[in-house]
Amino acid sequence: DWNVSSGDAGGAKTASKVFRNLKKGVAKKKTSVVLCHSTKKYTVEAMKDFIPWALENGYTFKVLTKNSPTAHHGISN
Repeated sequence: DWNVSSGDAGGAKTASKVFRNLKKGVAKKKTSVVLCHSTKKYTVEAMKDFIPWALENGYTFKVLTKNSPTAHHGISN
């Protein structure tokens, strides 16, 4: 599952908005599993800023495995 949304399937239609959503989302979590869609050009563009920003701010990136910490998004219905 995921616990941080880029918003790229909803209201975020620019790289800057996706970047802001990711920054805000990971700041609130000890462990973040981020939902992004690589089919969205603006999301791919946002990664060019987000990945360096995250690394410069002490975040790490890891591959998900069956032993990864669990993450669950909230229910909005």
